[in-house]
Amino acid sequence: YSIGGTLIVSKFPIISQGDIFYSTNGFNRASYADIVIREDTIRIVNVHLESMGLVITPRNLVNPDKARSSAMTILRKLKVGTFERSEQNKKLVAFIDASPYPVICAGDFNDLPYTYSYQLLKSRMKNSFEESGKGFGFTYGGRLLRMLRIDNQFYTPPITSTEFETLYEIKFSDHFPIRGEYHIAH
Repeated sequence: YSIGGTLIVSKFPIISQGDIFYSTNGFNRASYADIVIREDTIRIVNVHLESMGLVITPRNLVNPDKARSSAMTILRKLKVGTFERSEQNKKLVAFIDASPYPVICAGDFNDLPYTYSYQLLKSRMKNSFEESGKGFGFTYGGRLLRMLRIDNQFYTPPITSTEFETLYEIKFSDHFPIRGEYHIAH
């Protein structure tokens, strides 16, 4: 199932799918698919929450006026991005809370583990990296602000995480892919 920026692929039957929300830019969104695996149905949620849109160029930091202007632009983008993600996360959490099925929620959350948005999800779901990952789990490999874990996989019982890894050798994007394996307990 694919809608403008998110993709859910399954070898198991998808019985329902749709958008949870989408932003005005049409790029940041959350979508879901209900998938039947043998006798179990699980809900997969794929998210790409509001980006920061930060572009810092070293030449802007040399000139004090450009540096000040860049800093103000960055602060403005941080404020807007944080507000948008908070609103998107409230919709996401309400959708997950109302799910009749166990949920795996994965994607680009554009937030760090100590933020309000991350903690809101963590209060309801387990994080696959924290349960089964190793090392620091950095997922952002952009030119600046490296060493961030902003891509995650969360899940609800009776699902358990059995394996999690960041695929650092795959470099198609400024984000490294993450892979999780799960077990559905009966």
